[in-house]
Amino acid sequence: MRQHGPGDESSRTAAPQLPAVVKTSPNTSKSSSAPVASSSTTKTVKSERKPGGSATALTLPLSVAETYLVSSTPLTINPPPLKLEVPRKFLRVAYGGSDQHFLQYIPAETNPSGPGRRCIMFPTLALNPLMPSTPGMHGLVFASRREILNSGTWTVFCKRSNAKPAVWLYVGEYENTLAGTMKAEEFNQQTLLVQREWATQLMDCKLHDCYVSMRARIALRKAGQLPVTGQMGEAKAAEEDRRVNDEIIAVKNNRGLPVNKEDIIEAFCKGEEAIDVIRMRCVAYDHVFAEDMRAKYPNYPALEAASKKKKTPKITAASGKTRKAKGRISRRKTISVASESDEDTTESDEEYAGSGDDFVGPPPSDIRHSTLNRDLRSRLAA
Repeated sequence: MRQHGPGDESSRTAAPQLPAVVKTSPNTSKSSSAPVASSSTTKTVKSERKPGGSATALTLPLSVAETYLVSSTPLTINPPPLKLEVPRKFLRVAYGGSDQHFLQYIPAETNPSGPGRRCIMFPTLALNPLMPSTPGMHGLVFASRREILNSGTWTVFCKRSNAKPAVWLYVGEYENTLAGTMKAEEFNQQTLLVQREWATQLMDCKLHDCYVSMRARIALRKAGQLPVTGQMGEAKAAEEDRRVNDEIIAVKNNRGLPVNKEDIIEAFCKGEEAIDVIRMRCVAYDHVFAEDMRAKYPNYPALEAASKKKKTPKITAASGKTRKAKGRISRRKTISVASESDEDTTESDEEYAGSGDDFVGPPPSDIRHSTLNRDLRSRLAA
């Protein structure tokens, strides 16, 4: 878990109900707070249209979304949070880590709140309409990357604009917990375009075993190799695990069993596979980190120039190749649900959360669901 220095309490606002995690600010005036969800309705939560596009994200029944969110208590932030919006490239050149993926890790030596490394998530509203969009707000993301349930608190940014460069707002420190999975009937309610987009992304993903294993199980069922017959108990489970692991290796080497989009859609519609729903609860706002960003941001051009100078590609006599040329090899299409780079050159692995090589879900895909349900959304972000 990333920890903060002993003198940081007055610079971090924490949720009163979590004294074991962070301490409550001595100033109790409510300068900024996230609203509490009110009574449920029977409507459906829909995604808002991604800026500049005509596609949409997954939907959830309003009653289901409120059930997932009911235990989250909004955080009151005092002093008020900063409104500074920054490009992801700034975060990379100022603190380190990658600006191409759903998850970014700032090394301990450049983490202004130290002493450990800082773990950052970059969901997008276009893919996760119920994610936290303002400081202190709680929310939900669709993702099966279980590492976001570990490492203590996660720093979260929300994408505010698709202009180039895109800019992101720091919304706080979050604890992530597994709230549930999208049920078969809920996936069946998605539009065909959204379902097919998920299927396309899942077929292309080769980076993360949590997603490759879904494809592997679907292909093995289609081939009649799952479930295993003729064995029982632990022996059966061990044999099924072996077959799935072998198929994961085969998929990564382009030798996997045949599977198509319809097979994948059917597996989700039947409940054989499911997408995780992650609850994000804001437990603190790191004013030390926020103020450090504000202090460094005026020097962004100089930091960027220094970074480019440091990474100037060098041609070696032996290979005649540049690092830049090598870099192009890694830009293969994958599923990315959480992070999008400033140049929009990231892989598509954003678990309905972000981007880069982090599949959280596919891009939204149907104009019929282009308007976010305002009832729940307004209660979360008003």
